[in-house]
Amino acid sequence: MLGVTDTRLYFPATALLVRDVMTDPGASIGPDAPLPDALATLLDGEVRLLPVVAGDGAALLGVISLGHVLHVLDPDLAAQLAGSSGAIRSRPQDLAARRAAR
Repeated sequence: MLGVTDTRLYFPATALLVRDVMTDPGASIGPDAPLPDALATLLDGEVRLLPVVAGDGAALLGVISLGHVLHVLDPDLAAQLAGSSGAIRSRPQDLAARRAAR
């Protein structure tokens, strides 16, 4: 069995930096933007996670995904989908509760 240090043998990209493989988000949204605007951006297929930034764009406040929106609009469907694929894990209110507990 290979250990963590052995991954260099199978993953030659260990010398790469995050900036070498990250994508430019290209889109972001403010926290006070209407939800339909965020949905339109997410549904156009260009991004799966939409950064939510402060007014000047300098501070990342969070991210929004279709899964987050689905949890708010139809929690039962979100739970059903999470059970079948495991793709949707955390509801926004659960994340907020975790942050408040810190």
